[in-house]
Amino acid sequence: MDSCVNNIKAFNVNGQKYGQLSNAIMFMICKDTLPLNTVEKEGFTYLMKAAVPLYKLPSRQTTTQMIDDKYDVLSLQFREKLLEVESICLTTDIWTDTHNTRSYMGLTGHFIYESELISINFGVSYLTEPHNADYLCQVLKTMTEKWGIASEKVAAVVTDNGANIVKAVTIAFGKQKHLWCFAHTLNLAAQKPFEEKGGIESARQLLNIVKDITRYCKQNVNVADALRKAQNDVTVPLKLIQSVCTRWNSIYYQLVRFVRLSELLASILLNYPKAPPMLTASQLDGIKDQ
Repeated sequence: MDSCVNNIKAFNVNGQKYGQLSNAIMFMICKDTLPLNTVEKEGFTYLMKAAVPLYKLPSRQTTTQMIDDKYDVLSLQFREKLLEVESICLTTDIWTDTHNTRSYMGLTGHFIYESELISINFGVSYLTEPHNADYLCQVLKTMTEKWGIASEKVAAVVTDNGANIVKAVTIAFGKQKHLWCFAHTLNLAAQKPFEEKGGIESARQLLNIVKDITRYCKQNVNVADALRKAQNDVTVPLKLIQSVCTRWNSIYYQLVRFVRLSELLASILLNYPKAPPMLTASQLDGIKDQ
């Protein structure tokens, strides 16, 4: 009888089981970047009621407050760790959310603590002004000061090659502490042959044709269905891949996939008068030779 009573009490708001489950839900929301209203969704509430009927799910408002409280505790712990480290490397980037046309700057840190490499996301700042170097420098300094990161502790700051962010880091921490992101620099080099100015004309023309065909196939449901049906002997039919300018190897993957599906594409596109012209045999050979 006593064990039953204790078990019920464990699921009360201040009980052990309640705390464990609430912490697990907070971890799930943060780790999987789920919306805060997950705790109020019908499927999740049904699952929790079936799995742990004695547990009362917190509301969205309560969950938000619990996450804020958890953030305060964890951020204090990390501030204490940062006081002990000798140096830290920062990485920062700016991006625009295409859905609401708002720009943000993210800041991450990487440091050694008790022989362990630790990486932390310090935060994301909403950029409300033009992205000139002085403004970006101000945002960077605000974020680092919030975490008590002294400039002399910063060993390096890694950014892309944008002139504004490079200058902002130079103003904030000094030119000697700025490092260009290797992946971004590599991507710029890989994109060079396909640029409008200074690129290789034949390479750019071939890629544009492949891009046009890929775009047409992805936007035309009938063509996409025809390509799928033409691969009826394959368990998982292949799709065309559209290259992305910020992913240097995506051009390679796009061309490899296009060559692999080229015979099927040639026969399918003949049935669609408005389709872009297919590559010639010599053009396909040119891609295969690269």
